[in-house]
Amino acid sequence: MKKMPKNPFLSKGFWVFSVIIFFALAFLYILQINEETSARFSAEDCSKKISKLSKENKELELASGQAYSLDKAIEQAGRMGFQKVKQVEYIRVMDSRVVINYVSDEELEN
Repeated sequence: MKKMPKNPFLSKGFWVFSVIIFFALAFLYILQINEETSARFSAEDCSKKISKLSKENKELELASGQAYSLDKAIEQAGRMGFQKVKQVEYIRVMDSRVVINYVSDEELEN
């Protein structure tokens, strides 16, 4: 009587090897998912930083433009012969009316 060849799937070594391979692949899959998730969060973080830096850059450009325009205005005023004001004096109006009795030229002629 001939012996039937032993089924390799029934051996204990095959199952141990299969379980080890399964857990190794599961571990590598988890590592891969972790790396992908980290990369996505890193990309989102970088895009947030880019947005923040762009906003700060626009604010600095505005501030720089305003400072430059003020310096330019002061320089232009100096070229036009304007001088700095030392003391401000206001006109005092005793009555609340500015024009009391206005008579036009036509009325004067009549």
